[in-house]
Amino acid sequence: MAVKPPGSMPWRKSRFQRKGYPPEIFQDAKFREKKYLCSHCHQVLDQPRSGPCGHRYCRLCLEDRIDRMRPTAECYWKDCQAVLKPAELVDEKDLAIELEKQTVKCDSGPCEWSGSLRDYVKHEEECQYGYSCCPFGCDVKTPRPRISRHYKQHALLHQDLQTPEQQTGVIDQLKTEVEKVQHDVDAMQNLKKTATRDEVAAVRKEATRVSKSVLEAKHGAAAAMERSNKALAQVEALKRDIPSTDITTVLAKLTEISSSVAALTASQQAITAQQDKTQQQLGVLSQRLEKGEQDTTAACERIVEMQNQTNTTIRQLQEQSATSTTSIGQLLEQSATSTTNIGQLLEHQQDTSDKLSRVSAAVTTIQQAQSGMRSDLEGKIGEVKSAVTAVPATVEGIVRKVAKQNHYMSIHNNHTSFGSKGNGRVQFEYPRGITISKDGKVFIADRDNHWVKVTTLDGTYIRDIGKQGSGNTEFNTPTDVAVDDDGDLVVVDRDNKRLQVLHQDGSYVKTIGHGTVGRSYGVAALSLPQHGICYAVTENSDYCVKVFEKGGRQLNKFGTKGSGPGQFKSPRGIISSNGRLLVVDYRNHRIQVFTTDGNFITMFGSEGESDGQFKSPQHITEDRHGHVLVTDSNNERVQVFTSDTFSHVATFGSRSCLSGSRGIAVSPSGTVYVSNWNKHCITMF
Repeated sequence: MAVKPPGSMPWRKSRFQRKGYPPEIFQDAKFREKKYLCSHCHQVLDQPRSGPCGHRYCRLCLEDRIDRMRPTAECYWKDCQAVLKPAELVDEKDLAIELEKQTVKCDSGPCEWSGSLRDYVKHEEECQYGYSCCPFGCDVKTPRPRISRHYKQHALLHQDLQTPEQQTGVIDQLKTEVEKVQHDVDAMQNLKKTATRDEVAAVRKEATRVSKSVLEAKHGAAAAMERSNKALAQVEALKRDIPSTDITTVLAKLTEISSSVAALTASQQAITAQQDKTQQQLGVLSQRLEKGEQDTTAACERIVEMQNQTNTTIRQLQEQSATSTTSIGQLLEQSATSTTNIGQLLEHQQDTSDKLSRVSAAVTTIQQAQSGMRSDLEGKIGEVKSAVTAVPATVEGIVRKVAKQNHYMSIHNNHTSFGSKGNGRVQFEYPRGITISKDGKVFIADRDNHWVKVTTLDGTYIRDIGKQGSGNTEFNTPTDVAVDDDGDLVVVDRDNKRLQVLHQDGSYVKTIGHGTVGRSYGVAALSLPQHGICYAVTENSDYCVKVFEKGGRQLNKFGTKGSGPGQFKSPRGIISSNGRLLVVDYRNHRIQVFTTDGNFITMFGSEGESDGQFKSPQHITEDRHGHVLVTDSNNERVQVFTSDTFSHVATFGSRSCLSGSRGIAVSPSGTVYVSNWNKHCITMF
C-alpha cells in the first residue's frame, strides 16, 4: 500500500479554511435554524456568502464548488435551480459579525471553556483535550497529548521510506502536489485581477455619470439665480426655508413681504407728493408770468399816454415855438428817454417769454419721469402681489408635504404584527409578495407553504388558496400576487415558470406564459389601450420584463443583463404608476422607470445607507397620495419618494421590527403592510 507523505492529506482547517461550525457549540438554539446553516455542509456558516437566489454558503464550500475548471455551479438547495457565479456572490458581512459575537462552548470532551466564536478558533488550537489530524494521511484524529507517540508509530510503520529510491519517489510526488497548488493559486489571482479591473471600470463610469449630473445641476441653478428678481428671490427664500421651519416662520416671512409692499406704497405716495409740489411751483411760475405780462401792458399804456402828452406839448410848443426854444430841446430829450424805456420793456418781455418756455420744458420732463417711475413702480407692485398671491398655494403644498413626512415619521415606532412560523391558519413560511383588494382583503404569497393566504386588514384568517403541485390552482414557490381591474388575482408561480389567474375565492381562471416565463419574482396588473388588462412580470433568469395580455398573448419584452440604463441584475418588484412601469433592480441597488412600451425614462437610487440609497431593494408600491414606497431589504427599512421627481420624503422601520423585508402594500386607509421574511410575519405601520 502506497504511503501518503505529510502534506498530501487535508489538515485541520483554520478559521479561514473551515467548512462551518458545529451547531451544538452555540448556547443560543436559534443558530440551529436553517437560515444560519450552510446549504452545502449544513454546519453553522463560516464567512457566509449568498447567491442570487438568497441561499447561503460557507466561503470554503463555494470555493470547493466553483474554481477555474468549474466557473459556475447550481445551488444545492432543494428545488432551487439558480446558477451560482463568482461575480454574483455577496458577502453577508452583518451576519458574519453577528456570529462572531455569539457565545460558544468547547466541544472537546471534558473541557469547560466558553467564550465568543472569535476566540473559539484560537482556543481550539490550544485546547489540551482537543484532537489533531495526522499529517501522514491516516485520517485518524489523535488527542494532542498523544500526538508525539502517534508520530513515532508512523516512523516505525514507514521505515521502508528510508531507502534512497523510495525517498526520491516521495520527493517527486511532493513536487507534483506543489506544482498543482501553485497553478491553482496563479489562476485564482488572475481571476481576482480581472474582477478588480471590471469593478474599477464600473465605479469610474458611475462616478463620471454622477459628476456630469452635478455639473448640469450647478449650471441650471446659476441660470435660475440670474433670472430671479428681488421679489421672486424673497418667495424662493421662503420656499427653501419652510421645510426646516414651522408655520410661525412662514407667517413671519409673509409679514416681511407685506412690509416690503407697504414700503413700496409709501414710496409711491412720496413721489405723488413730489409731483404735487412740482405742480405748485409751476403755478407760482405761471402767476409770475401773468404778472410780468400785466406789468408790460401797464408800461405800454403809460408810454401811449406819454406820447399823447408829448404830442399835446409839441402842439403847445409849436404854438409857442417862437417864445421858448429851450423848452423844445427839453421836450426832445424827454422823448428820447421815453423811447429807451420802451426798448428796455420790450427786451424784458422777450426774456420773460424765454424763461416761460424753459419752465414748460422742465415741467414736461418731470411729468415724463414721473410717468415712467409710476409704470415701473406699478410693475414691481404687480410682481410682488403675484408672488404674495402664489405664496399661500406654495405654503399649502409644502405644508402637505411636511404633513405627509410627519405621518411616515410618526409611524416609525407605531407598528404591530400578525403571524408566526409554520403552516397553520395565520402562519407563514417566508412570506414574499403582498397586495390588498379594494374591498379590504389582504393577499400574501406564502412561498415555502406554496399557497396564497387571505386575511382581513387586521390579520384575521379567511382562507388559503392553492397547495404544492403543478396543476391548476397549485403552486411551486409563489413569489408575488396582484389584483387586476376585474378583481381577479394574478400569482407568480415561480418554479412552475408561469402565471396563474384566479378569482378571489380561489377558483381557477387561466394559466399565462407556461413555457415562456422563466424564474420570476414580481408582477403588476395594468390596463393598456387596445389591449385592456395586461400583466407585467419581472423575469430574474432572463434579466428582463415581459408584458402579457390577460388572454395570454405576449406583447413585449424589454431589458438585458448589465448595469446601464434599461439593464438589470435580478429584477424583483414592479408596479404600474401614471402610465409608467417602476421596476426594482435588486443587485444594481436602484429603481428604474419605463414607459408601458418598455422605453427607459429615468432611474433613481444607488448602493449605500443614506436617504435615497439602497442595499438590495425588494418590492415597491404606491400610496393613495401618489408616494412611492420601497422595501430597502438589507438596510432593514422602508423609504418613501415623490412620484414625479422621485425626491426622498421619509424613512421608517428599523432592524428591531423589520428583518429581511420583502413585499409591501398600502391599504385604502393608509396602513402600510410589509412581509417580514426572516420573522415569518406581516408587520403593519
